[in-house]
Amino acid sequence: MNVTPTSAGTTASLDAARPTARRRRHLDIRSADDLAEARRLNSWLTRLPLRGITIEAAGLRPDDARRLEKRLRRLFNDCGCAQTGLAFLAAMAVFGNVFDLFTAFTWTTLAMVLPAAAIIALLVKIAVLFVSHRRLDRLLRDLREYYPTTTEPEK
Repeated sequence: MNVTPTSAGTTASLDAARPTARRRRHLDIRSADDLAEARRLNSWLTRLPLRGITIEAAGLRPDDARRLEKRLRRLFNDCGCAQTGLAFLAAMAVFGNVFDLFTAFTWTTLAMVLPAAAIIALLVKIAVLFVSHRRLDRLLRDLREYYPTTTEPEK
């Protein structure tokens, strides 16, 4: 599997990259080993952000490969920020109406509403990351049919 950092012109393996480095990279999936490495990268809390993905597989049409590349990149880069922001605003609106924050503002009410909305937003973010992780895992498992393994089964 080749991973190319965007800030440098050299190719480096993922094992050589620092796990805390958050630079965007390009991922090439050309073999069953590359696919297994991509599945290993699918962590639901510390996923490696990708600039792009290239899929080359026998039996996969080029237009289908481009569509899968786009979907994989979107799932790898999914952080749940949009859904979290909407959940925070919706929770602020609901809790604000319940506690009359908008008609009779008090700092005490705001001190109750803000943490409650933040907790709701955090729970939504965790749920979105989990669902994204499962979708990415399912898609990577489905890609196995295009990459036959070369190892012999155990007896």
